[in-house]
Amino acid sequence: MTVADLEFRALLQEAQAANDRGQTKQAISKLWRAATLAAYDNDEKALESVLRLAAPGFNDKGVGVREDTRALSAYCEICLEEIRSGVAKRKRTLADLFSISRKGR
Repeated sequence: MTVADLEFRALLQEAQAANDRGQTKQAISKLWRAATLAAYDNDEKALESVLRLAAPGFNDKGVGVREDTRALSAYCEICLEEIRSGVAKRKRTLADLFSISRKGR
């Protein structure tokens, strides 16, 4: 298990706990972070986990929260679509980032 896997799992647990305490904005923030980690890794199962947690848990919390949840769900669905269609790019490595910064000089 990688550090990113551990961080992802912790974020999902923290999101659920925050939602249970009524801290909806904090919960959604944690889910967004989890979704970006999953998208970076092109991890279908992780993105599906975020969708499962976001969908039922936040839709009854008010208009602003529903909009945030819809945006998060749309992001996850687009990422999933790109992964499944082969459009999603491979993970960037540190070497890729350095080559990008050198090209910009």
